[in-house]
Amino acid sequence: PLRTDVVEDCIADGASGVKLYNGYSYAHQTPLDDAKLNEFYTLLVEKDFPLMLPVNTSEYEGELRNVLTLNPELTVICPHFCLSSKDLPRLTTLMTDFANLYIDTSFGNEAFAKEGFETIRTNMETYQEFFDTFQDRILFGTDAVVTSYEDKTVEWLNALYGDYITLFTDELGLSASVQRKIFYQNWNTLTK
Repeated sequence: PLRTDVVEDCIADGASGVKLYNGYSYAHQTPLDDAKLNEFYTLLVEKDFPLMLPVNTSEYEGELRNVLTLNPELTVICPHFCLSSKDLPRLTTLMTDFANLYIDTSFGNEAFAKEGFETIRTNMETYQEFFDTFQDRILFGTDAVVTSYEDKTVEWLNALYGDYITLFTDELGLSASVQRKIFYQNWNTLTK
């Protein structure tokens, strides 16, 4: 069961958000819109606390829509382009329908990142339009968990971060103002 007292303790200790994993297929034990999560969502709204909620939208879009509809004041950050980078029309519709929905630019592990970069590169104009349209609700992310046991060297991390930055600056051709929003201003605004 979800313990709201633990969430309250985290908030008191200076946390800047909460992440709930059950939108991933491998962790989907409780539906996102299950009534037993209502108290949790209400607490986050009351505390004006963002929720990072990864969602496999090809499987659980309806559940996400229910959460966002029933909690219009809840700020939800759906990382990894809401797992819809290959279905930009679906993501565009979600972003259009829900003003409280944010995404981040991370793709996940190295293989997913390479695949995601290629998706953007082969659909450059469509992505430029998407980024321009939703520039106030896109957050920069790389999803690179820094650990030594996976042989993630400083060089490897620098190369990965560099690939993300190059994609969103040089290749995608986003304006300087949009880049500033995505790289840091949107997060600062969201957490002020």
